[in-house]
Amino acid sequence: MRFWECNDPTALSAQCPEEYTALLLRYDHFTVTVGELKGILITYQWHTERLPEGGRIAHVLLNPSPSHLSNSSADLRSTILRHPQAPTAVQKIIDQLNFVPSPSSPLEQQ
Repeated sequence: MRFWECNDPTALSAQCPEEYTALLLRYDHFTVTVGELKGILITYQWHTERLPEGGRIAHVLLNPSPSHLSNSSADLRSTILRHPQAPTAVQKIIDQLNFVPSPSSPLEQQ
């Protein structure tokens, strides 16, 4: 497991099947690991965001504040680790999803 570095995307996104949304929605702003990268699961936008086929987009922030933090390793780790760790059941779902780099942070899409 590692934290964001300057060549990594700031966020990842994956289509999430509807059957997982109720559980993942309860763990908004919990930490998860995608591949080897530690990040923060973002699902609160699901209250208004829905794909036509019924799935939703799960976001994981790898660098939660790219324009607000100094981006030092210590600041980044501290910000991510202030969030609780998602339970194993949530991490198992995250492990099944196909995450790709996001064109922008979900926080910028508000």
